[in-house]
Amino acid sequence: MRALIFVLFVSVCVAVCVARPDKQDLKQVKAELARKKACMRDCQSAGLQPLCAGKTGEKPKSFGSECVLHNYNCEHNDSLHKISAGECPGSDGIRLA
Repeated sequence: MRALIFVLFVSVCVAVCVARPDKQDLKQVKAELARKKACMRDCQSAGLQPLCAGKTGEKPKSFGSECVLHNYNCEHNDSLHKISAGECPGSDGIRLA
């Protein structure tokens, strides 16, 4: 009985490990983390200076400061730009970090 349970357990473990096509390569994960770490800034001293930013054809987003916008672009590998000072009309809230 123990042998059967052990074989079943090993079979499940192998199936789970082999059947993960979404598993990222460790080098890719490390490179992505290094890229983010290199461009992220500490925004604690930036203060609250809300702004509206976005791209043509997309719903704009509100950010707490230009520093937070920079970090968002860095984190998401995006290129949102400042549209105006203050919160965006109809926005879902202000991203602060």
